[in-house]
Amino acid sequence: MKLRQMILTLSGVMLLAVSVLAAVPRLMNFQGLLKNSLGNPVPNASYPVTFTIYDALTGGTNLWSETQSVTTANGLFSVLLGSTPAPLPDSIFSDTTRFLGIKVGTDPEMTPRQRLSSVGYSYVSSQWTSTAQDLFRLNGNVGIGTSSPTPIAKLDVQNGALFSYGVSASGGSVGGTGVYGTGGSVGLDGNGGTIGVRGFSGSSSASDIYGIIGNANNPSTGNAYGGYFTGTSAGFIGYGVYASGSYYGVYGEGTADGVYGSSSSGNGVSGFSSTGTGGTFSSSDKGVVGSGSYGVYGYSSVSGKASVYGYNGGNIFTYGVYSEGDARVSRNLTIDGDTYATGFIFKNGGGFRIDHPTDPANKYLYHSFVESPDMTNLYNGNITLDAKGEAKVELPDWFGALNKDFRYQLTAIGGPGPNLYIAQEVSGNQFQIAGGTPGMKVSWQVTGIRQDAYASAHRIPVEEEKTGKERGKYLHPKEQGMPETLGMNYEETQKMAAENKKVKEQQAKMDEERQLMEQNTKPIKPNK
Repeated sequence: MKLRQMILTLSGVMLLAVSVLAAVPRLMNFQGLLKNSLGNPVPNASYPVTFTIYDALTGGTNLWSETQSVTTANGLFSVLLGSTPAPLPDSIFSDTTRFLGIKVGTDPEMTPRQRLSSVGYSYVSSQWTSTAQDLFRLNGNVGIGTSSPTPIAKLDVQNGALFSYGVSASGGSVGGTGVYGTGGSVGLDGNGGTIGVRGFSGSSSASDIYGIIGNANNPSTGNAYGGYFTGTSAGFIGYGVYASGSYYGVYGEGTADGVYGSSSSGNGVSGFSSTGTGGTFSSSDKGVVGSGSYGVYGYSSVSGKASVYGYNGGNIFTYGVYSEGDARVSRNLTIDGDTYATGFIFKNGGGFRIDHPTDPANKYLYHSFVESPDMTNLYNGNITLDAKGEAKVELPDWFGALNKDFRYQLTAIGGPGPNLYIAQEVSGNQFQIAGGTPGMKVSWQVTGIRQDAYASAHRIPVEEEKTGKERGKYLHPKEQGMPETLGMNYEETQKMAAENKKVKEQQAKMDEERQLMEQNTKPIKPNK
């Protein structure tokens, strides 16, 4: 039986309603009249009718389709499209040009297709205004994923699903901005179960690409922060800022402080990098300023690498490492450049390592330092005795002011000198040698104990009782035949190792999330 169709009423169309007003049903009411090929209403019965939405009057793409059993009364029927098997998806109406096709049973689809149009209920609510391609409202707050948006935010987006985002925005081509926020106090406030605000940017452009840019300008005398971050945790780690990069974890430049970090119990600045530099900070004043239980704490888990590396750029008036106060070295410290400490440098051993003089390309040469329980200075030289077998050794004019308690050693060169002796001890920055033969060459050595103002006020204690948590611990437990757990810094080392492991795990998780986001994020085409 050939049927033909005549549209009577089409209502309830959802062009913008689903995205704007949650109360709008995702159903579309459709009424029609079925007639046979003679133009008479079909007999009262149930007929299988297939409804299809297209993006063109003829041909085009099938965007949605469903088949319902419609019951006629004098040819008339009424159905709710989207009632089976599921409501109409709002993605169908991403464009304003849509057409409805109708097919009864095995008959061909009726022509022409019916153009879908909007109705007042679904096109504009009392709170929303549409202008050209823009949709906006002036009053109230908008909630997505919540029926109770926070009163302090115009837009409150919540998503509790794993590896999902409250807001995912793409800036499109180079120069575009994914999310742009301005405010009298806070431009953008993010609160998430795992990530508060996450920025990702990818482009093949040769220009700079930034995940997040923060800029603040305060013409008054108050503070201005491009980004202000705090992190608290009842667990092991709470980061104000966590940053990782294939080269720079954090890169900071400033006329005062490039990066300033402070912490009462954790890390002021913590940097981690798998291949590059955990933290590289540059400014016209200080590269890195650290304040805490440890001003700067270095930990390296890679064999042959340095816990702390200092480089002075080859400048003779700058320092690879500068310590304001005593410096204690208990792990490897690599310094490329001069080192200066205003206090003492305490170490467990020391020496120099240089390219071997006879095979510099293939060997090193090591020498250990000369150690002493006193603050000893050592001076030596060679001198030739006069016709009387005597010589006067002239010392620098500051010698007597710097040193006291002198010790002497004389060695004859070229022959025995059994009668050599110190005829006059150091006085007026000179001393006298006698008892030799005329023309004899003598090697002399003098040591003195420092007596300058600083040394006099800060004598090194030769012996000291261990106190507090250091008592019962060892600087080198293995060498003492003791377990490593009795090491002086064992707990701190384990803590740093655990933190390093956790950082790597978080890095791997963030990389996984980033890859997932890259896979699921499609570029937004710019408006033409």
